[in-house]
Amino acid sequence: MATGRAYLAGEGAFPQRAALNLLGGRFLTDYYAMVARWAEWAVDIVEDWPDDPRQAELDRDAQEEAVRLAKSIAAIGRT
Repeated sequence: MATGRAYLAGEGAFPQRAALNLLGGRFLTDYYAMVARWAEWAVDIVEDWPDDPRQAELDRDAQEEAVRLAKSIAAIGRT
């Protein structure tokens, strides 16, 4: 984030790389955000599980949501 702010202020190192660095930086930022969202989601899913996860029941709503998400991602590749 500090590097992004430096580029915005016109003070970033290697300004000729700013546009290229944006691509990688944005990918990593989006990835970190996705992992954080997933971790919050996973905690919500497992917080009521029994000590033996083999005895946990499938959250059907979460499974349906995962299937919908997978279908929407697959559809992107077909357009």
